[in-house]
Amino acid sequence: MPFKPAPVEGGTAYADTSTITLIPTRNNNVAYYYGAFRNTVSIASLHDLRSILITKQQQLKNLPVSFSADAHQLHIIIKPQDDCRYETLVALIDEMSINAISHYAICDIEEEEKSLVTNKLQSPPME
Repeated sequence: MPFKPAPVEGGTAYADTSTITLIPTRNNNVAYYYGAFRNTVSIASLHDLRSILITKQQQLKNLPVSFSADAHQLHIIIKPQDDCRYETLVALIDEMSINAISHYAICDIEEEEKSLVTNKLQSPPME
């Protein structure tokens, strides 16, 4: 019988300034957004993700000392989409190790996120 943790009342709290949610999709693309979900996502290739993570880590290092210690560390939430390839998920976990990101979790994707990412991937790029 698989282990089922008890549900957490109200969910886990993350510092909005230090959180990036990554949604791996098909074709080695990753949708992502910063902080809480606000009905907008950006799309990056798996190749470009490292520079995004490094840039965010640098921004967090420059936060004022009045911010909590948690706010100075990058927190990643990985929410694989149904059409995500397993190797893409493994590559994301490798990026956590490569970039010394110790605070990350893999969670289920919400319906709102799933539909927004699907629509974003189907829309033609803006010129």
